[in-house]
Amino acid sequence: MSERNSGRKKPNNLRTGLILAALAAFFFLSVFAKRLWL
Repeated sequence: MSERNSGRKKPNNLRTGLILAALAAFFFLSVFAKRLWL
């Protein structure tokens, strides 16, 4: 069970990290663009 969890955890964490980073970057860019335009 632990082996299965370990194998499943790595890609999931990587995917979640990438998605979170993409969302954070998109949010930061939108806020930065709004500040620049306004």
